[in-house]
Amino acid sequence: MRRLETRILKFKYMQPMDFTLMLADANYNYTLKTFPAPKPKTPSRSLIPSGVESLSPDNLAQELTVRAEPRAIAEIEALQRLLDVKIRELGITFTVDSSKAATRTFNNAPTLLSVLAQGKAYALQVTPHLNGNNTVSLAISIPTDELTVVNWGDSKQGGGIQADGTIFTFRRVAFGKPISFKWGSATVSLTASPLPV
Repeated sequence: MRRLETRILKFKYMQPMDFTLMLADANYNYTLKTFPAPKPKTPSRSLIPSGVESLSPDNLAQELTVRAEPRAIAEIEALQRLLDVKIRELGITFTVDSSKAATRTFNNAPTLLSVLAQGKAYALQVTPHLNGNNTVSLAISIPTDELTVVNWGDSKQGGGIQADGTIFTFRRVAFGKPISFKWGSATVSLTASPLPV
């Protein structure tokens, strides 16, 4: 007969329901509170360790009641230490020639930016990811339904075109250092830095 224990885990930043959903399906994005669109042959990835009998989240009390074998409780506590952290905010600036747009967003949360420069609208989506070494990685995608020429400059970090015609690239830069590229004849730059806590 297996030995089960009941433990109540207190959460500081993350809601226990989001933690439970993330354990049930690692594809769950708790920043946006969404699951990604299903892809063919992409099963959900459960992080619930074997030996768990029940998980009872309570968002009002910021608690998760776990009934499981001691080893499974230890694994869930280790995951909680990794995930129950303050979500950092970033400031992102998008400049096209002399026109500028700035926004705030959360780490790992996609954000749309647009400016009007010389009578033309420029829009892109940026998903920032803070790294542990004072750098930020930016996934940049430019949705387009017309022929758009983007010169990323550095051939080692060029871009690509997705099946839907979206132009994309993934760049890693130091906090506050701009990513510069040409969009048609326009000079474009993106800068991202964490905001003070």
